This record gives sequence, C-alpha cells and structure tokens, in this order.
Amino acid sequence: MKIYCHTKIFFSIVFLLSTISITVGQDSTLNDIPKKEVQWNKLKREFALDIRNLNFSGNIGDVGTNLIFKKYFGEKKYIAINERKAMRFQISGSAEYPISKSDTIGQYDFGNIGSFTQKNINIGILVGIEWQTQMKRLQLYYGFDSGIAFNKRLDPYYNRIYFTNGSFYGFVSKDELNLSVPIFGFVGLKYSLHPRVSLSIESSIFTGVSWSTIEINEFVIDNMESSLVSKGKSLDLLFGTRYLRLLNCSFHF
Repeated sequence: MKIYCHTKIFFSIVFLLSTISITVGQDSTLNDIPKKEVQWNKLKREFALDIRNLNFSGNIGDVGTNLIFKKYFGEKKYIAINERKAMRFQISGSAEYPISKSDTIGQYDFGNIGSFTQKNINIGILVGIEWQTQMKRLQLYYGFDSGIAFNKRLDPYYNRIYFTNGSFYGFVSKDELNLSVPIFGFVGLKYSLHPRVSLSIESSIFTGVSWSTIEINEFVIDNMESSLVSKGKSLDLLFGTRYLRLLNCSFHF
C-alpha cells in the first residue's frame, strides 16, 4: 500500500514537472517570434491637403495646391511589392472678393483702396499619375499631371493718374481673364507618421499654354465717366519651376 502511494506521488510529480517544462518551452517559442511589422502605404485611397498655402495666387505654377485625392491601382502581380501606382485628382479654388467698401474719392484718400477692392477668382483641376517606391516609413514618388486653370482678376484702381500740377485726375482699371493648360512633372518625398497619416513635400517643373484677355479702362473724377482705353488678347507658352509646389498632410483610408 505504501509502495503504491509513493509510486503514485512520484508519477504525479513527474507529470507536473513535464507540464511546466512544456508550457515554459511554448512561451519561449512564442517570444522568439518577432512581432508583425507595420504595413506602410497598404491602404488604397489617400486624401491630401496642402498646408503650405490653402489658397494660390492664380498663376500656372500654383495650380492644384489645395486638395488631392489618390486612388491606387496596379497590384503586386504587375509591380514589385514595395512599389505602387496611383491616379491623382486635384481641385483648387480661391476667391478674393470684398463684401463692403468705403468710397473716399471725394476726400482724395487713396491709402489702401486699391488692394481693398481687388476681385480675384481662381479655379484649377488636374488629373495625373504617380509612381511610388516605399522604404519603410519613407516613400519616394514621381509622376506628371495636367488639366486646366481659370483666373479672373479685376483691379479697379490699377493705376492712379495725376495732372502735372499734382492734382488728382482719375483711375485706370485693369480687367484680366486667363485660361491655361499646364503640364507638370513632379517628384516628392513622403514620411508616414501612422499607417493612416503622412506628410509629404513635392517639387515640380511645368510647361503649358495660356490664353489671356486684358481690358484697360480709364475713370475720370471730374465728370465721373469711364472709357475703354485698350483691349488685347495674347497666347503664351509658359515654362517654370516650383521648388516647393506642395507641402501635404495626407489621410489614408
């Protein structure tokens, strides 16, 4: 009876020690498995906002600096696992339009009246493609885009005219209408703060064609009359660089 009890206790201890050993061994094996690495740039869509300048000045070099939407295409069977392609859709818009003004012509006070009453409307739409190479958090991308840009600008006090004796004569106003078709080649660097958030900086060169219409009118103070001085049209070939075209904050989804 005693031998049986001792044998039972012995095998119980052996079983317990074996169980602990197996459990510890399994934990060690799990600890040896590296944690899954974060997958950067694996989401299929991206929405970017240019935080450098939410508006733009209306020239061809600033087209497309407001909002960008990207849709990725071309999966692994077409390109390397760390490379992707994306379609870019960009829309830009800004407006400078006074909602009130104070007419001080009678007092000949022309301090800032010119800049205060300028009207400026800009709209730009671009479509393009970019290629991306992912290096963990860092991404190199490049590509091209093209579209249309529209600019309407009215400066009612473009120039002030005085008599030879120094007395005030009147204003010259300038009305501009511009439509351009730009083509951009760009290159940029992106850094991922989070799988859903990234920052990027982009440079570009551009060329394009621009059609412009300019109308000059003269307004005489004495008789309060306006007359057309000149009107012209031009077709221009444009070329330039944008060392800092975009400074984007992007959300990936």
